[in-house]
Amino acid sequence: MVVEDLAAVIRLADQSMLNAWNSGQFATEMNISSGLRLVAERGVVCGYIIGRATAGEAEILQLAVLPSRQRQGIGSKLLAQGLRSLSRQRVRTCYLEVRRQNTGAFLLYRQAGFRRVGMRENYYRHPVDDAVIMQKIIAEDRNDADNS
Repeated sequence: MVVEDLAAVIRLADQSMLNAWNSGQFATEMNISSGLRLVAERGVVCGYIIGRATAGEAEILQLAVLPSRQRQGIGSKLLAQGLRSLSRQRVRTCYLEVRRQNTGAFLLYRQAGFRRVGMRENYYRHPVDDAVIMQKIIAEDRNDADNS
């Protein structure tokens, strides 16, 4: 993702997210050096993923695909590419939160190897929903593997 993608990403978020970030929040993420910022393009920006990484852990903050392009594998490809990028940054564990009622996203993350590790009740607003906390081990700690 480059600065020139920002306007398209903001429009995409407005179309696909219940509580989309504002332009200032996206601009802030663009200025963070460690992390993950990718877009999918098929003529236009049709999907994006944003995450942060630090100290061997990462959190996927947003993954969105245009409603008209959903169920075409774009989200899966963005997620897989994002996880590969995080692995190259030596991230071992990745976390995310997903609305409990967002069954499509929940299934996408389960198929990618994420597992449920917790829940935050009534975390989301407009509409109110629980946040399911999910985790994926990207790479085992080499020291643990050496000691076994």
